[in-house]
Amino acid sequence: MVSGTATYLGIPGIQPFVSMNVNLPSGTTALYGSAANARMDQDIVDLATFGEGLNIGPTVGVNLPIGEQLILTFSSGYTWRGAYRMEALLDPASTEPQATTLVGPGRVATQSASLGYQLANLTLLASASYAHETATYLDHISSYALGDRYTLSGTVGYAWTTSSSTTFTASWTNAEKNRVLDPDLLKIVPESFRSNSAVYRYRLEQPVVSGNWTVAPMVNYMRRDQNSYNPVTQQFIPAKTRIGAGGSAQYSLREGLSLKASVEHFWINENPTELTPNLRVRGWIAILGGSMKF
Repeated sequence: MVSGTATYLGIPGIQPFVSMNVNLPSGTTALYGSAANARMDQDIVDLATFGEGLNIGPTVGVNLPIGEQLILTFSSGYTWRGAYRMEALLDPASTEPQATTLVGPGRVATQSASLGYQLANLTLLASASYAHETATYLDHISSYALGDRYTLSGTVGYAWTTSSSTTFTASWTNAEKNRVLDPDLLKIVPESFRSNSAVYRYRLEQPVVSGNWTVAPMVNYMRRDQNSYNPVTQQFIPAKTRIGAGGSAQYSLREGLSLKASVEHFWINENPTELTPNLRVRGWIAILGGSMKF
């Protein structure tokens, strides 16, 4: 992922900006045979897929400072998503090599607004967004379109000292019915029942800075209110609650260059289904990465 933002500060009271996010097609999009099971639940990992095509997402917006403590931001973005190949459904009776499907992902338009307030050591941020996605084509056939998505989020932060602060973040995401292919009409229509769900997330974090080090213990909670299906990864996602506890450590090598490691232990309780009654999952997630700013 490569991103950049340019902001113009020459207009009193108005700060227009433009940003660009580019996802380079460096991952593996087709996982054959049992390798497809490596795609994990998106409630456990941030990226459930191993790769996509070339994605280009420009955004334009404006910051409107209202006094010294309050700022209002509006933005509009559009993401062009390039085609890629994904493994087709495996036929156990076939002796032929597993085929692939050409995926032409839908393009996403996003509108968002946010309001930020800061007074002394207190920081408040509230935001809302709406995303609409066009149809996804499979082998040049319009096959489905993900439902419109709505997101609300809020963050409260308080700096106790120059080196210690507390941040609490809450968010809610909901999606309307998907549109799916009707084999009789040969076009996509709203699905008979909503296969999407609402997701609630809460996170409490306590960053502490000492020299070049930043250490941040955290706890989080997530709830998915009903079973859902993700046609992008061809995965059933059960309703569940998830609790996580862990933390991260970041070391600044120099200005604009840092390394970061995080570890989390999670507890998941999935809602009972006919196939998985009262399933409980425990696990660990460890991430090592870095960032560089030019």
